[in-house]
Amino acid sequence: MNTLEQIDYGYVKEPAPDCSQIPVMLTDETMEYRYRKVMKRMEDENFDVLVVYGDLEHGNNFEYLTGFLPRFEEALLVMHKDGSNYMIMGNENLNKVSSARIKATPIHAPHFSLPNQPMECGKDIAGILSEARIRQGMRIGVVGWKQFTSPSEDNRTLFDVPYYLIDTIKRLAGPEG
Repeated sequence: MNTLEQIDYGYVKEPAPDCSQIPVMLTDETMEYRYRKVMKRMEDENFDVLVVYGDLEHGNNFEYLTGFLPRFEEALLVMHKDGSNYMIMGNENLNKVSSARIKATPIHAPHFSLPNQPMECGKDIAGILSEARIRQGMRIGVVGWKQFTSPSEDNRTLFDVPYYLIDTIKRLAGPEG
């Protein structure tokens, strides 16, 4: 026998399936823990702002912090290191912000709505992101849904968030952002 510990294999009773169809709500403590963990990572990475993108197919990072998936459309959660948060939402989801598991100021972005919806808001994307306090000189992190791991790319420069958002964020933040 070598110096490694011996491994004993045994049998474990299969768990009983839960077919109750009763949803299990995450506790406020769990949601607060998630939020604090992300805020700590922002501090470690020296980010002023973290922009979390979500849509129905790619909304789990957004849901992780807010408690809901953006239905039908896109959404952004803009988190500032000072603890203030903004949710940029289209027509169909704007009313969800008040029920989110994170305190945030709602910002209307009809650009994120389904096609042929009312698009009146009087602001372009830059104006909407500016309302979420994204400014020149800020160090901004962007969270999509894919973790790029290519050995032949600079994965830090790849984004799975729509280009019009990345381009506008880069313009607002400037060369230092």
